[in-house]
Amino acid sequence: MSLPLLLLFKEYWRGLIPPLTQTMLDLAKIYAKAYPQPLRPYEAYLKSPYQLSTVYKATRSLNRKRLILCGRDGCVASVKAPIALLYHDDLEGVMYVRSIWGLNHVGDESLLAYLALLGAALKKLGFGLTEAYICPREGPLLYIQGFIRGGYSSLAKTLGVPNHVLRLAYKVHAEIATPYMSSIDGIKVLIRRDKLSVHVIAAKCPRQPTCGHELPDECPLVREVLKRLS
Repeated sequence: MSLPLLLLFKEYWRGLIPPLTQTMLDLAKIYAKAYPQPLRPYEAYLKSPYQLSTVYKATRSLNRKRLILCGRDGCVASVKAPIALLYHDDLEGVMYVRSIWGLNHVGDESLLAYLALLGAALKKLGFGLTEAYICPREGPLLYIQGFIRGGYSSLAKTLGVPNHVLRLAYKVHAEIATPYMSSIDGIKVLIRRDKLSVHVIAAKCPRQPTCGHELPDECPLVREVLKRLS
């Protein structure tokens, strides 16, 4: 995994991660590793080096911060747990994010780039990890799409995210957006309309990947659809 990309991810998430002790991080990893299986605090205690009372206390704190979600059957990690682990340099966090969001076909760098993009959007909106609605993978799409002006590439300006990071992140962005796309002349597209403009949130050209257009903004077929919609 690229160190510059990890550092950029951490820069965007700085100030958004709640304070966490090493005990809490260790317990967060135990719950994340067990996903989707819920664990009762006693079961987490059996997998940890800590005293039972310490595990119960850390579990309550993780639940309050929404890194884990606790119910009658035990506690299960939310995607916020592995994001916090990543911020604290545990690179296995990428694997747990992939598992929780069900993104089995995307690489580590693409997923980390998407998380950096998400952090940039949350920072602009003033939302921290605890209050952000990102547990379902559709949540980040709602935050990010609000900053798109015309096309996906506009995020370089509206969020200040480097173009190479946007390119890496697009595969994840498009996969999350796919269930919400409509087909127009063979082009799968998700748009947002306002009074004056049509904004392409994500699109898939039928020629991909042979077309060579990494981003929808670069695809002439997508541009033709956008002209007609406008």
